[in-house]
Amino acid sequence: MPTPRQPWTAEDEATRDRILRAARERSATQIDLARAAGIGDAAGQVRMHRWSRGAAHLTAEQLAAIDAYLSGLPVGGLVLGGESELAELADFAGPPDLADDEELRVLARSHRRAAVGAIARLMVGARSENVRLRAAEVLLERSDGRPLARVVDETPRPPVVDTELIAILERMVVRDGV
Repeated sequence: MPTPRQPWTAEDEATRDRILRAARERSATQIDLARAAGIGDAAGQVRMHRWSRGAAHLTAEQLAAIDAYLSGLPVGGLVLGGESELAELADFAGPPDLADDEELRVLARSHRRAAVGAIARLMVGARSENVRLRAAEVLLERSDGRPLARVVDETPRPPVVDTELIAILERMVVRDGV
């Protein structure tokens, strides 16, 4: 294992930048990376923090484990099936076409599980309390349904008198032929 005093090479920096960029894209924290590298204890988390700042080295095995972990996470909450699916999604970026609506719904439904996973990760791991709260609200809305908005018409109206009510009922009977 390299010692922390060993100078960083351009390749070390490129590897670190690539891994940190991938972690940001996938909402993975340094704690997640430390656990993936097998150094999830407090000392390992400190080492991971120092590595992210260029002050410590990780072994090739630890870097490979982190890469493997990150490759299994969805990017931005979506698990995309490759370039063909990316091209298919890009086709929908143009002007809306009613014929494409059902196809878009089917494509979006195929990403439900990944989207819920991304929301759950935000609810648990986001640094911002506002983000965690909003993610929890979104999960509850999706599982229990949104709260119904109660519409109350409070326009003042004069009371209906019996003769008016009878006239309304007679018109309905005549109209409907009951």
